[in-house]
Amino acid sequence: HEVGGIAGQSRSGDGIRYCYNSGQVVISHYNIQGYAWGIVGFNYTMVQDCYNTGTVSGKGFMSTTGGIAGVCHSSGDMENCYNAGTIYGSVPGACAGYMWSKKVHDLYYVSNGPAYGQPAGDGLEAEQALAVPANQACDQASFATLNFDTVGGLEAAP
Repeated sequence: HEVGGIAGQSRSGDGIRYCYNSGQVVISHYNIQGYAWGIVGFNYTMVQDCYNTGTVSGKGFMSTTGGIAGVCHSSGDMENCYNAGTIYGSVPGACAGYMWSKKVHDLYYVSNGPAYGQPAGDGLEAEQALAVPANQACDQASFATLNFDTVGGLEAAP
């Protein structure tokens, strides 16, 4: 069972770009292994210039949940994205539940939890996904390298 705010899977083509999810994404069956994500479930391509502000939750057995992607496969890329939604599940990650890719750039998340539900693969640098304190989440300056010309959702602080 794969549920995404935008797509369940991204397997070919140019990937997913210039989109956002602000709705609630839920896997509610307790007796299944479920996957729920803010933008895309299984990512094999590119997720770029996207953001999630919705709540993502998985109540099923071994529910893998992620703010941007549930599983970012080794062939997948994630770039210039952020998650400001709340993530719940057995294997929650603010950016991704499982992160197998090393091609990650300019990811941000507003959370006290981990960027990735399962440990990142060898060679993935921790600074490629940066936590932003909740009290600074409405300030674009807190997202130093995020390109707001291509990804929206935040207003600059007055």
